[in-house]
Amino acid sequence: MLKHLPILDAGTPVNKDHPLARGLVSWWVVSPYGHPSFRGGDYLWDLCGKNKATLVNGPKWRGENGRMGGYGSMEIRAADRYVANTAGVGLPVADAAAWSISYWHKTNAFTSLAVDFGFGVEPSAVSITSGAQRFSLEFLDHYYFWGNNSDWDTGVAYVVGTWTHVCFTSDGSDSTPNLKLFINGSEVAAGTPGSILTTAGTWCGFGSHHAAGGSPDALFDNGVIHDRQLSVSEVFQLYEEQVKGSRSLLNIRSRTSWYLNTEAAPGGAVVPIGVFASRTQPMGMGVMANF
Repeated sequence: MLKHLPILDAGTPVNKDHPLARGLVSWWVVSPYGHPSFRGGDYLWDLCGKNKATLVNGPKWRGENGRMGGYGSMEIRAADRYVANTAGVGLPVADAAAWSISYWHKTNAFTSLAVDFGFGVEPSAVSITSGAQRFSLEFLDHYYFWGNNSDWDTGVAYVVGTWTHVCFTSDGSDSTPNLKLFINGSEVAAGTPGSILTTAGTWCGFGSHHAAGGSPDALFDNGVIHDRQLSVSEVFQLYEEQVKGSRSLLNIRSRTSWYLNTEAAPGGAVVPIGVFASRTQPMGMGVMANF
C-alpha cells in the first residue's frame, strides 16, 4: 500500500511555531491521490491554504518512487504537461524582495529551458521572457536561474536519474553575491545576475513549458516558497526535515500512525479505499471522514 501524509489538524496543517514556517507562503506536498484535505484529480493544493494549482495536459499522481521522506510525487512528462497556479496569493513579488524557492526532482530526461519550479510571470508558449520570473530550470546542462534579463548560469551540473533537493535563495538586493544555490542541503554556488532582481506576477508551478522546449520528463515534490532568504543552516534544516517526512513542520492530528488512501469519486467526494483507523478524524483543512 502506498504511503500517505499523516492526518493533519483541520485548518492548520502547518506548524506555524516551527522556525522554518516563518515567511512560508506556499508549500506543495504531493501524495499519490492528492493532498488528503481535498480530493486529488485535477488540482494540487497548497498546504498553506492560499493556492491551488491545476494539472495541465495530464500530469500523473504517483508514489514516492524511492524518495526518502516522500509521500508521493507528480509525474510530468514531455508534451507541455505542467502544474500551474495562475493566481498566486502571498508571493514575494515586490521589487528587491528577498525570497527562497526549493523543490525535489528526479529527472529522467530534460529539454533545454524547461522550467522545474518557480514563481513570477507565467511562461508562455511564445517566450519564457514574458516578464519578471524566479525560475529554476535546466540550461547548458546546468542548474540555471531564469529571472528575465537577470539570469545566472550556476555552472553546477544538472542531476539526472536521482532524487535531488534544489534550493535557490536571494536577499533581493543587487549586492555580490545575492543568489545562492544549494543541492541536497549544501551550498554549491553563489552569484549575481546581470541586473537588479525585479519581481512581478502571480504564477507559480512545476514543469511549465517554453516555446523552444517543453516540460521535463521528471518527478517533482515539495515545492516551497518563502518570502525571505533562508540562511545556510536553515536550508540544510529544511532538507533534513523533508528527508524525515517533514513531521515536525506538520500539525499532525494524532502522533499514532493514522493513514489512509483516497480516491476521487464521481461528484468530487473523498472515498477511503484503504484505512488504518476506527474513528472520526479530521482530514486536514476542514474535511471530515467517518471511518
